[in-house]
Amino acid sequence: RQVLLGGLVVWSAATCATPLAAASSVPALLATRAVMGVGEAAAVPTLQAVAARFVQPERRSLFWGCLTASLSCGTIAAYVLAPPLIAEQGWPFVFEAFGAAGLSIAVLWAV
Repeated sequence: RQVLLGGLVVWSAATCATPLAAASSVPALLATRAVMGVGEAAAVPTLQAVAARFVQPERRSLFWGCLTASLSCGTIAAYVLAPPLIAEQGWPFVFEAFGAAGLSIAVLWAV
């Protein structure tokens, strides 16, 4: 649970930092995106541990099906939401908003 929380915080903070890194230099941008990937890499292994601990064995297939569908729905939602946000607020806003959303979820997960 704590590893997933840490990964989510790192991943989301790196997402928020992407515009600043992009304005700084290409190496800073690449480093920030690599850090984001490190944080994101914690998701699947730790979710497996969460499922093993908190989801009844006969419900785990449903859990993974819902989780996988949610990930796909999140991607689709980002594809729908990002273009108008970019048009209205600029591309940095999208990284800041999505990163802030992840940090908000981290706060909820920590409670």
